[in-house]
Parts: sequence; structure tokens; C-alpha cells
Amino acid sequence: MLGLEFTPDLLSERLENWPGFNKENFFVCYDKRKNIVGCYALWDSSAVQRLKLVEHGPHSKNFYYLSKFLSVFGLARPMAGVGGLLDYYYMTHLYCDNSDIFELMLHHAFFRTRKKFLVYPQFEDHLIQLPPKQFLHQNLDFSLYTIIPHGQTPDKSLRQNPFAPPPDLEVWCI
Repeated sequence: MLGLEFTPDLLSERLENWPGFNKENFFVCYDKRKNIVGCYALWDSSAVQRLKLVEHGPHSKNFYYLSKFLSVFGLARPMAGVGGLLDYYYMTHLYCDNSDIFELMLHHAFFRTRKKFLVYPQFEDHLIQLPPKQFLHQNLDFSLYTIIPHGQTPDKSLRQNPFAPPPDLEVWCI
């Protein structure tokens, strides 16, 4: 695990100190037997940070024009132009072990966030959290580095496995 191990008291304390975040931000998915099959929380980070777009790179310029065109037909949300603010929600505390459940959670989050974009961690080889084909998406690549003593092997939780849950990592922490 790449974060704190939460107890109910620690989670409650963290939620109280987290600007713009509370228990109502959590959504839980149940199956017909009332078992939890997925969960996530939506967080609007604008209370803590606002990002202003300074310029479009080659990929983001294409994404900007495509999103603007598709938004005319209600098929996408328009991306901010140069000088505009990037409005998005983070999907945090994400858990599911089935791609169908993940797609349902994405649809639910998409309709709850109205005109904002969704940001969530998706690990390269983790097949369950691939964006659905009908979603217009953009990937931002980044890497995490771990420093360990010479001769020591990395912990198993740091090695990727496409059939195991991804590391417990929140993008907003990076």
C-alpha cells in the first residue's frame, strides 16, 4: 500500500480536515445480495487549487478542438481554452474488481459532475480500469520511483500485475 492504512477514526479525522470533502462525496455500489462491489468518492479540488491553462501542446490542442466540436452535439465537455481554468473532479478512494462495475461508476460520476472533467489513476497494465470506448479520454503519463538499498528486492505491492488490484495510490497526492 502506498498510503496510510485508514482506521474509522483516522478516516473521520482526515475527512473533517479535507477542504470541500465529506462523507456525502462517497458512492458505494452493491450487488443484488447487498455485497459491496465498488466504491469511489468525488472531490472538487477548487477549494485548494485552481489550474489556469497557459498554452496548449500539440496533443492538448487536438483534444481541445475535438472536445469543442463534440460538445456542440452534447457528446463531450469542452476543454478550457488558453487562459481558462481547468475544472475537474478527482475520483478518489476508487475500488472495484470488475470492469463492468467500473464503467457504471464512471457513468455515474460523469453525470454527477456536470460540466467538469474526471481525473482518476489508471495503471498501464491494469485492465479493469481502462477507460470505456465510448468515453473521450486523455492519458497523462507519469512514473513513481522508489529508492531501496542495494540488494533489496522491491515489495510485491510495487510490482504491477494486470489481474491483481492496482496499487493504492491517489493522484491528487502527487
